[in-house]
Amino acid sequence: MDGIVNPYTITALDGVAYGLLLFVIAAGMTLIVGVAGVFSMAHGTLYLAGAYLAWHLADGGWTGLALTLAAAVVVGVLGGAGLAAAVRPLTDRPLDQVLATLGVAYIAGDLFSTVFGAEPRSVDPPRAVAGSVSLGDYQYPVYRLGFIAVGLAVVVGLFWFVERSRVGAVVRAVVADPGMAAATGLRTGMVRAGVVVGGGVLA
Repeated sequence: MDGIVNPYTITALDGVAYGLLLFVIAAGMTLIVGVAGVFSMAHGTLYLAGAYLAWHLADGGWTGLALTLAAAVVVGVLGGAGLAAAVRPLTDRPLDQVLATLGVAYIAGDLFSTVFGAEPRSVDPPRAVAGSVSLGDYQYPVYRLGFIAVGLAVVVGLFWFVERSRVGAVVRAVVADPGMAAATGLRTGMVRAGVVVGGGVLA
């Protein structure tokens, strides 16, 4: 174990944890842009809203964590639904979508700065996962290992959803040929709106 775990291993674990964080955020953005065809520049606003909620609700216990996760899902659903409704009149007008959502991002950023201030905020992990585990001669935070596990679960879950589930097959059909999908009775607008909401939740 001592030969396997070294400073490079710890750095690699940190990289995996941070990379999975970026993956979860980017996966939502990919769904919104690649599947729904919405060129949103306000995706980070949903992440920002969730982060401030986490800072406000976290109390170091499981109750705070549960409230934070529930609030983040609600924000994602409402934000995604709002985004889908806002850009619906701008369908097939990508430049207008970019300009409109960029304006939303600027306005939201200023509002958050006014309400919460511009100072960096940090959220402590729940006390149950605030400790560390021994990896050779090193101590590694439990919450980072937990996040790696959650991130990997999201990777597997998204793959199954897109490639193996019936809903994923519908989404792929809408992406591949929207006209043919609509001709078969699929409500392509609803599918795209649902994808935008799902992408918002992932943020």
